[in-house]
Amino acid sequence: MKTIQKLFNVNEVVAKSISVVYKSVHFKELDYHISLLINFSKKIEIRMGVISSEDEPDEDLFQELQNEEARDIEKKLTKKDLNQSMFLQFILLFTGTKLNTLLTGSSVEKYKMKKKLNSLFHAINKFLPESQKLVTNDIEFVQVFPSLFESGFFKKISKYFFHVVMPCTRKISSPESIFGVIVGLSLQNKNLIRNSLVKLIGSKIKKKYLNGLFGFIVNDPSLEKDMRAVMKKMNLNSNLGLSLVELVTEDTERDKYNAALSICKDYCTASRRVSALVAMFKKDLSNIRIISERLDVDTDIMSAVLACATKRLDLLNENFKILSFKLGINNTFALRSILSIA
Repeated sequence: MKTIQKLFNVNEVVAKSISVVYKSVHFKELDYHISLLINFSKKIEIRMGVISSEDEPDEDLFQELQNEEARDIEKKLTKKDLNQSMFLQFILLFTGTKLNTLLTGSSVEKYKMKKKLNSLFHAINKFLPESQKLVTNDIEFVQVFPSLFESGFFKKISKYFFHVVMPCTRKISSPESIFGVIVGLSLQNKNLIRNSLVKLIGSKIKKKYLNGLFGFIVNDPSLEKDMRAVMKKMNLNSNLGLSLVELVTEDTERDKYNAALSICKDYCTASRRVSALVAMFKKDLSNIRIISERLDVDTDIMSAVLACATKRLDLLNENFKILSFKLGINNTFALRSILSIA
């Protein structure tokens, strides 16, 4: 409580109000929390210190235009509006990850939740440029909090926190991106981490190369185009690089067979069989027929046994019945239960 008072220059009543709002989300009172948040934000006064403009970083044209639009909006705001903006930024920044988690598993009916969020967004949107305004129907509940970061809503509080409390960060043009990376890691939201890194680094590196590097690190197939751009820049075979990424990821939903085939076909006389074996080691049984035919084993039986061995019960489907009969159990429900427990 004393830390809040000292850092944001607020009196004890305001600090207690912030504490009440924080507790409402901590105790999962989601519906109540948003109402409290909006009501308190209209009454709280936060007297912020002056942020020095010394050593302001050079910004690219797009960023400067966005900042200019934001400054024009700020000029039109009353002192009461500015207080409301800072209060909302502070509370949402430090309770947002919890709020985001509650939004995805809330017992409150979705239509009621959308109504509440509309009220919150209405309060937030008057502080955002037209191109960044939030629309509830366009945002999934799980993306509500990350969308606030992408809109630049936290720029003021981040700038105050990093430039005043940690002056060594004054040369960073988008300090909210530091919080964006931290929050993205907390929520395991890859897009928020990536977009925050792009803003943090700015125009010093081409966006496609940063996206491509990020794609390799987190094995994100949606960034294939940018990953290929990185490989081309490094004068490396992009098909080989992407195939290796497919093989090293533990995601069982990804195609291991074709990735292995892409690597093996130039080096193996039996590349299809080698690729099927490699895929099997990575729990991809989609091409097990190649191996079962070579071994002269019934494909359905081999698929069923390997599905059990690799714990890919999602691949058994109708093979529960075959497996149950072959094992002499003759009880599909019992077999399914045993495998599920295992």
